[in-house]
Amino acid sequence: MNDTETDDIESLLGTLEYDEPEADDLAEARGRSRNFPRLPTVPKGGLSPPRPQGQAVTQMQLQALATRVDGRLKQLDTKTGVLERRINTVNTEQGRQAAALKKEIAARTKGEKEQAQITQLLTILPLLTPRTSVKLTADVGGLKKR
Repeated sequence: MNDTETDDIESLLGTLEYDEPEADDLAEARGRSRNFPRLPTVPKGGLSPPRPQGQAVTQMQLQALATRVDGRLKQLDTKTGVLERRINTVNTEQGRQAAALKKEIAARTKGEKEQAQITQLLTILPLLTPRTSVKLTADVGGLKKR
């Protein structure tokens, strides 16, 4: 294994190391508190100490590097599981909120339909009630008996 292969492995591991300071800053700027504790990031830095050019890697160095890579992969796997559980929690809550919102929309729509129906009935009510007239038997308040 030469320096470029070691650098390639380290650069791949570097891409796996993800820290989200922008998302945290946005959440804090918007005044929202974070529901989940922050996951610690994988320690940055090289997996293997630099070695002089031209020397071959020993079996012990290769095993030590493999052990460190394996340890970081286990850390990343654990953190991936934590993130998956968090995502599932958010998805579940989002589903609950969506169901509650649909229920509220249905109730409001039903209420609006009932209100429109009552308004229509009140509009035609004067047409449905019979008009009554009163026959005067004496002069009342300026009205004369006929």
